Amino acid sequence: MASSFAAPAYRAPFEDVLEHLPVSATKEYRKGQIVYGPHQPSPNIFLIAAGKVKLSQIAEGGREILLEIIRPDELFGESAFVNGHVRTEQATAFEDAQLMVWPISAVEGLVTKRPRLAVSLLQISAQRTVDFAHRIESFSIDKIERRLARSLIHFSERLSLRREMDPSGWCRLLTSCCHGTSAPRAKSLLSI
Repeated sequence: MASSFAAPAYRAPFEDVLEHLPVSATKEYRKGQIVYGPHQPSPNIFLIAAGKVKLSQIAEGGREILLEIIRPDELFGESAFVNGHVRTEQATAFEDAQLMVWPISAVEGLVTKRPRLAVSLLQISAQRTVDFAHRIESFSIDKIERRLARSLIHFSERLSLRREMDPSGWCRLLTSCCHGTSAPRAKSLLSI
């Protein structure tokens, strides 16, 4: 049985969070530098001005599970609203990045003065909830080959990778996305 995981045909435009947040100084992070995590707490939310950040969960034994790739003009770190400065996820610069930073306490104060900021933050949170619900549905219903294909397509889109077929029939994103990981296993599962 295949899941009903599908992107909606139309998404209503989101409220632009940048219209409601004051300009913030940027902080630079080098590729691989941890922005926050379970052992490096942060009471802030972040917006990417340049570069990309990966969000991951660290499983038992230290294995990293990629949750999402955050791109320029996208907000992340909103879990600080719920957990304060304690984080269960880890944010790491996927490439050199410039991040705008706002303390949660400042954003909470702004929300009372700028209700449209609250709407924007709710839209971001609701969309992430919907996206994760689709992924959970896929985990519980789809076979591993389909889940792997969906994940590769999702992350290739987040990384702005082109998907082209090479002459041997393999999808080119596998070379780019899986280099140095389990590419042989991925190729065996996604043979066309």
